[in-house]
Amino acid sequence: MTLPDTPDENAWHKRFAAQANNRAWDLTTIPRTPDQDREMLDAAHAAAWHWGAVGTELHRMRATMLLAEVHAVLGFGASAFEFAQTMHGYFADNAQTPDWEVAFAHAI
Repeated sequence: MTLPDTPDENAWHKRFAAQANNRAWDLTTIPRTPDQDREMLDAAHAAAWHWGAVGTELHRMRATMLLAEVHAVLGFGASAFEFAQTMHGYFADNAQTPDWEVAFAHAI
């Protein structure tokens, strides 16, 4: 793992956001142990928190998409649905959203 070579807090937020985001998505695609379920949930929330500190609206909506996916695969229907509703409107209503991302928003 390459860490930012700066005392700039925003650079650290971005690095940790990306790392937590990637780890959570990776965990959604494999058979998981209960410990990995917890790691996936923690990583998704960490990514959302860090993107909330320094990300654009797109970063925050992608983090919300990840939260919807993670909550859904863990069986947390009510919170998954809330996250999904939030991000779905953003991606489905934005004419500049790439097709792959619209498809992801619908799938989740």
